[in-house]
Amino acid sequence: MNEALKIENINKFFDEIGKPVSTNFVYGYEDPKNSSFLLLGSLSVIDQKYYIAAFFENEIVLAPLTRTGKFQGNYISIPQNQIKDIRVKKGLIQYKVIIDIDNQKYILKCNKFIFNIPWQKENIQHLENNAWYIK
Repeated sequence: MNEALKIENINKFFDEIGKPVSTNFVYGYEDPKNSSFLLLGSLSVIDQKYYIAAFFENEIVLAPLTRTGKFQGNYISIPQNQIKDIRVKKGLIQYKVIIDIDNQKYILKCNKFIFNIPWQKENIQHLENNAWYIK
């Protein structure tokens, strides 16, 4: 369980897709859409999506995770030229990263600190110092 949150597994996954990472990635999740809340009520949590998001100068890569914390095998590559807008809102305990592309919007919530993920705090600090690679 939570294999994808181990640093060596993250490095292996991104090396295999030809996009090596160092401290330019974070763990984030996307809340269910409002329609899920209306249809499923409290069960809408099953529609929550989890990602390892890697920020590069020319693209953002989202690696979807299963609910058990394993890589799903596929990934979403968002080239810089397709990104209409990126906004990062700093909250008390988490960041909200809004990535707006042509026909979709990703709203990732990235906690500043997660107990069993020691690299999250350092990586968020790195991304904040590099302005999340926003041009």
